[in-house]
Amino acid sequence: MSGKYFIVTGAPGTGKSSVVKELLSQKPGFIIYDIDWLVEAASKLSGKDVIFDQSVWKDYRSLWFTVLQMALKNSQQVVFFAAIDKGDISELGSEISNNTAWCLLDCDDNTRKVRLEERSNWTSDQSLEAINDAKELREQIEYVINTDTKSISDVAREVRNWIESDYL
Repeated sequence: MSGKYFIVTGAPGTGKSSVVKELLSQKPGFIIYDIDWLVEAASKLSGKDVIFDQSVWKDYRSLWFTVLQMALKNSQQVVFFAAIDKGDISELGSEISNNTAWCLLDCDDNTRKVRLEERSNWTSDQSLEAINDAKELREQIEYVINTDTKSISDVAREVRNWIESDYL
């Protein structure tokens, strides 16, 4: 397998999905995947809600990394946007965890709360969990892009520069 796994992570509310849309519109020289793209199909297949049922999270991540491995086997560079951490990847094996570059999209907790309150299906408990997840990610990921005051296009440009500086 050639290539490296580029993971752009961040707790909910950092703008991952918006950055994915922006990068796709730019038609970059790498394949972009968003962990949410298989939620509906994987939920139907498992008979469980892969967003909220933690019992299927490991299998869902494993499914995604199988997809990413297929792209790498075809000499395609992949960038995976997902709210996951290094522990989630380590459970998939050293071949993956040792071949991964990490970027954290982050924002301050007040900005995150405001962004999550705009979601119609988001509860206050989920917002608190997102704030706790953000704290854990800050402790794990060194390369950070702050999304507090930057435009989506500026954040996308920084993500693209990070990827291109590492693999081109």
